[in-house]
Amino acid sequence: MINQALHTLDLLQWFCGMPKSVIAHNSNDTLQGIIDVEESQLGIFKLKNGGRFIITATNACTHSFPITLMFRSVETEAVLIGDHMVVNGKFVTKSDGLPMFGKEEWGVGHINLVREYYACLREGRKFPIDFYEAKKVVKLILALYRSEGKEVTIEEA
Repeated sequence: MINQALHTLDLLQWFCGMPKSVIAHNSNDTLQGIIDVEESQLGIFKLKNGGRFIITATNACTHSFPITLMFRSVETEAVLIGDHMVVNGKFVTKSDGLPMFGKEEWGVGHINLVREYYACLREGRKFPIDFYEAKKVVKLILALYRSEGKEVTIEEA
């Protein structure tokens, strides 16, 4: 999780809010004897508002396994697969009319993040992803590791 899915978990927390607890399962079933840490992880996060989000991550795939985020509400379903966005069954494009494409697994987020960082420096603005934002996902990952199949409370950020 900390190596392969950190940014996805961070994005889920950003979209959904800081959860209050998690139940997680860690495994090393496919890569035993090859790596000494988990190769797959499942986390079910409970939110303060009664909602939840679920993450599954693995580094044991032998083929492309693009990051997929699905969000559902009473009226809307949004699916993000790499840089492809579908809302209520319709493909979404950028404002210039071109489809949103990038490297399948990682998208174009790093390029945009670096651009924003330098723009903040030039313009004297605070960069929005500071230590306080970064420590939120670390708290989530530590809770995932502590869980071992039992619900654990996540410390306030």
